[in-house]
Amino acid sequence: MASSSPLTNIGLLSLVVLIGSGLTGTVGKLLPLVILIAVAVLGSMMSTDSTSTADLAVEIAKGKKLIIVDVRTDDEVKAKPSNPGSIHIPIAEFNDRMSEIPEGPVIVHCAVGMRAKRAGNALRAAGRKPVMNVTDRDAAKKAAREAEELAKKMWRPRSNNNAHISLPSLIAVAIMGSVISSDSTTVADLAAEVAKGKKVTVVDVRSPGELAFRPPLPAALNIPVGQVESMMSAVPKDAPVLVYCASGRRSGSAAKVLREHGYGPVLSTANCDSAKKILDEVEKLAEAEGVTGKTR
Repeated sequence: MASSSPLTNIGLLSLVVLIGSGLTGTVGKLLPLVILIAVAVLGSMMSTDSTSTADLAVEIAKGKKLIIVDVRTDDEVKAKPSNPGSIHIPIAEFNDRMSEIPEGPVIVHCAVGMRAKRAGNALRAAGRKPVMNVTDRDAAKKAAREAEELAKKMWRPRSNNNAHISLPSLIAVAIMGSVISSDSTTVADLAAEVAKGKKVTVVDVRSPGELAFRPPLPAALNIPVGQVESMMSAVPKDAPVLVYCASGRRSGSAAKVLREHGYGPVLSTANCDSAKKILDEVEKLAEAEGVTGKTR
């Protein structure tokens, strides 16, 4: 999430696969390797942990300062200087110098992500949060900029001494780059409905055979994609809907049918994992306003 958008990454991955699919003969046999490399490249562009820029922004909006930590070696920093304002602690000295990092949200980077992950894990193990570890200097700069921009748009009621951030303001600017959705509906749209006391209806449009291989999320309605139109009466029409399948194609089709029949907001996403992440994000936003138990 930190260094490029999911759509950009998916586009790059698709391009590599498309090129590979056109190869024939001995070279064509390398297609699985081409795809594997593409997936590795995609992963290297994104944050190497589950912390989001929205998590950082929430803390910044409370008045805390964002800290960027560069764990590259001295020689690497001489060749390519750290971002302005960053704290430089080489990974070899990190455990001994961790106390030098001030309180506040943290972004850790190195050159490719592996050392940043080690440092990030060490900080989290020490009780620091939120901590985002990203790949390199550019990814850290981008993540910091996104978090700062989000924080500026978040509103704090003056009467609240605890700097509580209001849910409507938060969901209006929440970044969901870590969640791949196949339509323009956002997690913020679902959260806005949950804030009104509504519950998200989750619809799994996979086939019964797929469910036997991997069970649906708890409380999810199973309506195979070919039966959505005939069985949509089972889906509450006055509540937000989250639809998923195994890759996003069928869920996108099902969501379109639901919208055409007056349902909304309807968010379609790729699979069980992305659906669960969306529910977690909505729940996190709801808890900020004291609304719980409404996402599932």
